Amino acid sequence: MNLQSELLKSYLSEMLSQYLQEFPMDMGCTTEYIAVGMLEEIKNILENISLDDFEKVEAISAIFRKRRITVAGCHDF
Repeated sequence: MNLQSELLKSYLSEMLSQYLQEFPMDMGCTTEYIAVGMLEEIKNILENISLDDFEKVEAISAIFRKRRITVAGCHDF
């Protein structure tokens, strides 16, 4: 990635961090809303009979990756 992109990313990260510290929001309510949405997505995947177990695991892992939540320890050998 080039220097200009890195600098912009750093600046935006700092601005967002500052905004979140100053903005009066209920973080618990927000994270609960996101978590419930993730659970609904996972439930739909598990109920999908057209997917095999491997595809279900991949789809569930994608839900976490989409939200930049690290999912480590799963390997396909």
